Formats: sequence, structure tokens, C-alpha cells
Amino acid sequence: MPTIETSPSPALTTLSSSFDRHPVVKSSRLIQVYLSGPSGLGVHGVLKSISRGGLQILTPIPVPVRSTVLITIAGCCTVPAEVFYCVKRSKAFQVGIVFSTRHKPQITVGAFAAIHEIEEPFRVSRGHVMDVTSSCLSITCKTRLTPNSRVRVESNGWVIFGKVEGVVASSMLASCVAIHLDAAFPSLFEGPASSLEVDGEKTED
Repeated sequence: MPTIETSPSPALTTLSSSFDRHPVVKSSRLIQVYLSGPSGLGVHGVLKSISRGGLQILTPIPVPVRSTVLITIAGCCTVPAEVFYCVKRSKAFQVGIVFSTRHKPQITVGAFAAIHEIEEPFRVSRGHVMDVTSSCLSITCKTRLTPNSRVRVESNGWVIFGKVEGVVASSMLASCVAIHLDAAFPSLFEGPASSLEVDGEKTED
């Protein structure tokens, strides 16, 4: 699994080395986050939680509260945001961030979609979009995902983070998965799915 890195600096090397031993870095690359700022700030972290209004990330160093930052989640376009709080959690810092803008994903019914679980066992499933609303996405796939699991969906040039609300068997071989939409970002990559390949992810078509 990839580890969190900070900008090369003697002052940050010790913090980074200490942080690398913390369990928080054992995560899928698909939830890696880069946070930068006009003052020269540049730090890698991991996504802890996300909602329509903002997100929480874990970083090895503190981030100034009320500072304007740019957030880049792996495979997603950079978005502006503001740091709402920063508190120490064991060997990491939990940073609360509020989005400056919100995106409404443009996903069409019938579009191909890749679903990544962003918690262990990091399984990947593929299917097609059956229905889209302002708060929910329904996808038919062969994998029976676990209700309440957190997922990252890639479809139509968008990356969507959400939670599996329900799974209903639609046939002997497929299930319809309802995913509550938490946040959406334009993808850096063209096509239905990201080019990011993550070691340890289990693909189930």
C-alpha cells in the first residue's frame, strides 16, 4: 500500500517517518488526498470522511485553520476549499475542510460504472447505471456489495463518493445497488473509469 508523503524538508522528515508507522496510512490509493495552499503548504493525507459540504482528512502535520487551500483527491480535479478546524489525533492531525464550490454530476442512465470499496477488503465491481437522482445512484452489478459500506464510483468522467444504502438481487447473477451520493468531483481521466490501479483491490465483475 502507498504511504503518505510530505514535501521534502528536514523539519517534516521526522514527522513523516513517525506518521508512516501509524495505521492511518494503510489505505487504498483512491482515498489519498493532496492539500496545497498559497503560502507554500503542500502535504499528503488520507480521506477519513466526506459529505456534500466538505471532508475530513488525516495529515502528518497541522494545517492552519481558516486558510484557503486546494484539495486534490487521487484521480479527481482540484477544487478550492477552506480549513474549518485542525485537531491532533494520536500521531495524526484530523483536518476539517469545507468546499468553496459543489459539483452536480452529469451521469446518464445506462452508463458504465466502476465501484470501488474504500474500506477493506477494497473490492472493485463494475456495472451499469440504472437510475440517477439528486441524492442517489442505482447501479446493476454482479457483486453483492455490503450495505453501509463506503464506496467510490467512477462513471461518465465523474468521481462520486457515497454509501451503499441497499442491495437487492435482480437476478441469479446480478444485484441492484443503491448508493447515497455524498460528494462528486470531475475526473482527471477520460472514459468511465480511473486509470489508477490499486494493489490489493479485488476485482469482481
